[in-house]
Amino acid sequence: MTEFLIRHFIKNYQSTENEKVRSAYGRFSGIVGVVTNILLAVLKFTAGTLFRSLAITADAINNLSDSASSIVTLVGFKLAEKPADEEHPFGHERIEYLSGLIVSFVILMVGLQLVQEAVGKILSPEESQSGILFTVILLISILIKFWQFLFYKNVSGRIHSKALLANAADSRMDVFSTITILIGSLITQATGFN
Repeated sequence: MTEFLIRHFIKNYQSTENEKVRSAYGRFSGIVGVVTNILLAVLKFTAGTLFRSLAITADAINNLSDSASSIVTLVGFKLAEKPADEEHPFGHERIEYLSGLIVSFVILMVGLQLVQEAVGKILSPEESQSGILFTVILLISILIKFWQFLFYKNVSGRIHSKALLANAADSRMDVFSTITILIGSLITQATGFN
């Protein structure tokens, strides 16, 4: 699927050394991230509300922050393609590194927020519901996030982008966190322990 998307949406996709093509890869990756993460956020927020699950609602908030990270990546690549000028005689490529740093900071902040919410949930638990629909939503989310990881890793390798490598790492961590929610849900369904 990644190859299909790249071939259809990036002109001269094989010329990855060309700065315009490289920038097109980065911008396209940002758009893919925004679209998929917003879809996941809506899906998870709906499921979290229906099933009264703080874990999946927090995961929806994480997807919204991932959308923000994708916007940072998109803007970073757009700004990095600017030509050299008097203030920036070597160009603007370092902006991409800055966008990678911002994405890493967002990941850290969301992680700290999730830890805070988890501690709050442990200290004052409330009963949540789960079922086959809940499980299916989590499985869909895992598949999409795993594809996102592969997509970002593939594109990062093609254009040697640290910013997209950070996005790949974030997507991989999202896979693990959603698997954790799924395991917890399955244990709850099997044992009735909440």
